[in-house]
Amino acid sequence: MRTPALVAAIGIPAYLVFMVLTSPASFIAARATRATEGRAHFTDTLGTFWGGSMRAHLDGATVGRIAWRFLPAKVFEGRIAFDVDLDSKDVTGKARVARGWSDWEAQSGSVVLEARALPALVPMVAAWRPEGRVEVSAQGVRWNDRGMFGLVTGEWRDAAVALSDVKPLGSYRFAASGSGDTVGLSVATLAGALQLNGKGEAKLPRGATFSGEARAQGAGAAALEPLLDLMGPRRPDGARSIEVRIR
Repeated sequence: MRTPALVAAIGIPAYLVFMVLTSPASFIAARATRATEGRAHFTDTLGTFWGGSMRAHLDGATVGRIAWRFLPAKVFEGRIAFDVDLDSKDVTGKARVARGWSDWEAQSGSVVLEARALPALVPMVAAWRPEGRVEVSAQGVRWNDRGMFGLVTGEWRDAAVALSDVKPLGSYRFAASGSGDTVGLSVATLAGALQLNGKGEAKLPRGATFSGEARAQGAGAAALEPLLDLMGPRRPDGARSIEVRIR
């Protein structure tokens, strides 16, 4: 190979890698905003692709500050990977997130958030004004716009909502187990006056079904009747049937 060609073969890729690694955090913030179709945006950017931070805003609400550190060794595994930390008043978490040729992967991750922050992430729950603490973890979960593989688990401790004077309602465990375009869903009660249990599945990229039951027990059972009436019709055994269909 002639010298000019050799220089080009080595120098151009090296230059492109250098440009990526030294790209300002504002460039990354702009790409992240486009990836969320404008639902999220980012300010107060510091650093570069190699390592930096930015403040995240979701649907007008400030989520917190996100910091990242590039993991160059993962390139040899065919992944662009980062250690990511999220810190705010209501949300803390850390994860090792990687991007492959066709999917994303959370090689390890955990998030703890105050339930009052949930409406910023799931607007449909805003009217319920949830309280308590939610903990979510994922290990080796892969996903793209067509499916998900792996298990995501979580617990909602000391759960409460504005529609009931019973506080807390209880503590609950939930899970999402992906095997491609089908994700199995489950909810189980750990403890509390409001007993929730059920299973369902989500079909990606859209559509979900869930069937379960809700019932009250203990001294606060009578006070839970108005909330139970909102959750579903009464069965002969006194439990309420919960049926959810999303298309």
